[in-house]
Amino acid sequence: MLGREIGKSLIRWIENICISLDCPVESGYDLLRKDVKRLEASERISPGKLALAEDKLATVLAIIEGSNAKKMRDVVRKIEDIFQQTGTGIRLSTVHKAKGLEANRVFLLRPDLLPHPRAASAGALQQEANLEYVAITRAKQTFCRVME
Repeated sequence: MLGREIGKSLIRWIENICISLDCPVESGYDLLRKDVKRLEASERISPGKLALAEDKLATVLAIIEGSNAKKMRDVVRKIEDIFQQTGTGIRLSTVHKAKGLEANRVFLLRPDLLPHPRAASAGALQQEANLEYVAITRAKQTFCRVME
């Protein structure tokens, strides 16, 4: 998965919220969930920051469910493995991170989000069209839009 800063951000969040990385995953996940609930209750948090926190929580849950992690330390190791920049296999990326890269086959997940629903101005819509162009031109052979 491209985006090393995503992994680092998840790890920082886990380290800041969990008392110890040696705690069981159930306890660590509960602490992370409580942190998101605290943000939900805050009147000063922007919808975007709340959505980011909810995405982080969902990501950590998916990692826990997809691994045999027993302790939060195991979850952190798994995040480090997932977000390393090397290796072969399927590469997950935002379109922004894929600029300058190529692959034989490229799949665009959630093409219904291009243009983004919040893009209202002519300039924003043009940027979204440019982003879609970048996604399409990453494919050497096959490009496919994947609908939910």
